[in-house]
Parts: sequence; C-alpha cells; structure tokens
Amino acid sequence: RLALLIQQTPLAVIEWTDDFKIAAWNPAAEKIFGYSKNEALGCLGIELIVPQQEREQVNQIWEQLLQQKGGARSTNQNCTKEGKTIYCEWYNTPLINNKGQVIGVASLVQDVSERKLAEQAESQAKNELEVQVEARTAQLNQALGEFKESVICLKQVIVQRREIEDALEEREQKYRSVVDNVKEVIYQTDIYANWTFLNPAWSEITGFGLADTIGTYCLDYIHPDDRQNNLEQFQSLLKRKKEYCRHEVRYLTAQGNYRWIEVFAQLSFDAEGTINGTCGTLYDITERHLGEAALRQSEERFRSLVANIPGIVYRRGHDPEWTIYFISQAIEKISGYPIADLLHNQVYSFASLIEPQDRL
Repeated sequence: RLALLIQQTPLAVIEWTDDFKIAAWNPAAEKIFGYSKNEALGCLGIELIVPQQEREQVNQIWEQLLQQKGGARSTNQNCTKEGKTIYCEWYNTPLINNKGQVIGVASLVQDVSERKLAEQAESQAKNELEVQVEARTAQLNQALGEFKESVICLKQVIVQRREIEDALEEREQKYRSVVDNVKEVIYQTDIYANWTFLNPAWSEITGFGLADTIGTYCLDYIHPDDRQNNLEQFQSLLKRKKEYCRHEVRYLTAQGNYRWIEVFAQLSFDAEGTINGTCGTLYDITERHLGEAALRQSEERFRSLVANIPGIVYRRGHDPEWTIYFISQAIEKISGYPIADLLHNQVYSFASLIEPQDRL
C-alpha cells in the first residue's frame, strides 16, 4: 500500500543521499520536473532542478537538514527539463539511522506555480488598484496641500516667534545673572550725571541701597578733592573729546569712609544715535592702594636704614663678574667710585675692585 501511495500520489516523492544525490524518484516527480526516473537517479539535485539564483538558499536549507536544525519546509523556484521555471513547496525530513546519523533526506514536493502566479496576479491587481487609489487621492492631497502648507507656515512662524522669545528671555536671564553676580559695579547715568542703573555690587562696595541711589547725582558720592577731576572727565566724554576715560577716585560709603575706585566710562546712545548719558564700570581697588602705600612705606624705611648704615649694602649676581644690581651710597664714600659706574657693570665690575687673592 505504501508503494502504491508513492506511485499514485500527485506529490513528488524524492529520496536524497547525504551528498544531495537523487536515490528515489516517483512518477509525480517525473511529471512535475520532466525527467524520467532513469535520468534523475544518481544526479545532483542542485544541478538538475535548482536554477542558479536559488542555489545559495537551497544549499543553506540542505545544511540545516543535515545538521537537523531546520529546513523542513520551504518554497522556491525550480527548473524543469524543458527549461521552464516553476514554483514548488518542499516538505523535507532527514532520514536518521539507529545511531542518530543523518543518512539522507526524504522530500514531498508540490507544484504551486498556478497558486504562485495567481498570487502574483492578485498582487499586481492590488498594486494597480493602489496606483489608481493614489491617483484618485492625489487631487485631494493637492487640494489639501496648500492648506497644510499654510498651516505649517503659520506653525513655523509661531514656533520661531516662541523660540526667539525663549532665547531672548534666556539671554536676559543670563545677562541678569552675570550683572547681578559680577563683583564690579556696572552703571548707567543720564546726561545730567544722575544714576539710572546700578547692579548689586554697588551695595556690596558702598553699603548704599540701590533704590535709594537711583536718580541721585553721582558726584555726591565722590570725595570732594576728586570731584573736579571726575566732572572734567565726564564733560570731556559729552563733548566727544575722547571715546572713553579711565581714572581713579575715592567713593563715599554708607559708613562714612571712602574706598578707592577705578572708573571706566564711555558714552551711551539711544536708538537714534543721540547721547543719553554714560555707562561703564566701577572697580574697587582699595586693597591695591593700601598695598601700594604699605610698599612705599616699607621701601622708605629700607632706604633710610641703608643710608644710615656705615658699611656698603649691595645685591649682586652669582656670576664671575659679580654683576651689581643694587649698591648703597656708602660705596662712593669708601671707594670713590660712582654708583652709576658699578650698576650692571657699566664701567667697572664689582669683582674688578677686589684683589684676586681676596675673592671667594
């Protein structure tokens, strides 16, 4: 009965050796592929019925079958003896001996060319229908296109405006953060020298509140001895005699003291280019002034001490000529050589004044 089934089934029944050669070939296989049993037996299946473009895929399926890792079902193109391309569905089963070794493969094959062609025709009809639908909807899309473009343009304008507003707000916040936290006073005055803007550093340096200071006359906060110079600097800017000015003055503090301030000022203008006042910075240099004063006092004490020492005070380089960088007035009284002749070896080197046997 099994033999009759194999002979009479409309499915091709093919048995393969483990090296892909045909070992069995039933009548349905002859009908589907056109090769007689005698023509097919012993032939390599990959060369007999598999077209060139399908061989890589079929080889992969064959390897999966031999390794028992798949390949049980596949659909691919095949070729007949007459050179016709057909579509076949393959149902493959590895043949395994009692040792678990694959000794061949059995395949049931169905010619599904008509179904495949019907599917292709259906797909083509579907594609043509889609083309027609697309063509039909193109007019509607075109009609809606202008409206959509208008909406998009409007949205873009709104987005751009919001981005600009956000950027301006962010920039303003950054500017305010910098202005509020910088240690220098940033200021603006009107053309009458009244404060119109001051950042928080003003209160930190002077102790005066911002609200109490804005609108007051800026010269009222300057030491009386420095006001005339500051006023002249301000007027020279207004008369366009200079682009900016930088000078040092003393500013009054809320505690009644004065702090040394380095003033940088330049003109400010309105949108029409008309002068509307000045702007600039005030930098507290009190500590620097105190340090310079202390240094001057120290230098004066040092010079007084050196001038009253009966011996010679000097500083020289560590070189063969003993280059002199400083020497006290006592050298002229003791040696008769002028200081100018000895400094930096202008005329004489200090070493040349000492007997060779006394040099260290």
